[in-house]
Amino acid sequence: MRICISSTIIVFFMFLFLTISSLGFGEEADLFQDISISIFFDVSDNIGYVEENISLSQFVSEPYVLEIPLIPLVKNDSKYAILDVKSNNNSLLYSIDQEKNILRVIANNTSTITINYMLFNYIDEVGVGLYTLFLDLSSYAGFKINFVVEVTFPNTYNVEVYPEIDVKTIHSGEYVTIHISQPYTYTFVITEKSLEETTSYGQTPTESQTSPSQSFLDNHYMLLLIIIPVVGILLYLLLMRRKRIRIEVETVSPTDLLSDETTRDIILVLGEFIEQGVKQSELVKKTGKPKSTISRRVNRLAREGIVEIIRKGKFNIIRLTPKGKQLYEQLVEERKNE
Repeated sequence: MRICISSTIIVFFMFLFLTISSLGFGEEADLFQDISISIFFDVSDNIGYVEENISLSQFVSEPYVLEIPLIPLVKNDSKYAILDVKSNNNSLLYSIDQEKNILRVIANNTSTITINYMLFNYIDEVGVGLYTLFLDLSSYAGFKINFVVEVTFPNTYNVEVYPEIDVKTIHSGEYVTIHISQPYTYTFVITEKSLEETTSYGQTPTESQTSPSQSFLDNHYMLLLIIIPVVGILLYLLLMRRKRIRIEVETVSPTDLLSDETTRDIILVLGEFIEQGVKQSELVKKTGKPKSTISRRVNRLAREGIVEIIRKGKFNIIRLTPKGKQLYEQLVEERKNE
């Protein structure tokens, strides 16, 4: 009886070992052929929508575990959320290694994989209408592949990228797209356009390209001369951001939201549209306040349960809650008594 049980255990472990071995690990550097990444950043909501497409150099006919890098976290409060992992419209099994920012996918009978995920809190607001974004693509540097990244923003922003190595900027319609073909760490400086600067581009896209020569790519000293001033600028912007945060905290009393003029204006505008609510962009126009200021006030009011934020497509609809309606009636009554 004991001999039978021991034999069964040995056979089970041999089967388990052969199964795991058949999956295979590593060798992605040889198996990957193309990686193309498309990212759309919603600056006002601080969300990035990512689609990562991987083409394999050969058709995988048996189960195989691929380790696919994800765009890593850049600060403590940034995070990502996987929406789906597919191949030929079929969902694939996967697991996430949060420490290494790696997605392990079991591929089978395929040569392409598509990953959709979201990035949260990657953008820093360092001043009124001024933002910075760190995009670390260095985890893709170990693959000898065709590598392309497209980062898109609404055309209501001016976008500058550092370093400007193999970077191409294209303005088309309502968007500005940054094409990147090197897996470096990039810094984006994003500024809101003023009303005078906001103009519509023609039907034919215009592009401005800054591509240094190959000799410049090989010159590490020149690269350092670019990076050092950028680091200095970023340190200055971070210091300005801290000062900005202190001023903001002093402006809005945590115990009395209605003492803030911007908050009162938002509630009064929303009170005129009780049922349907108002787009967040319309609140900017109706109150005459900066977009970043309105965004902070709306988020604060949402945390206090005074407004609710309803996502419809690319827009946020802001609507008063029952608690907000009471505050609106209170403000209206105060204005009548003035």
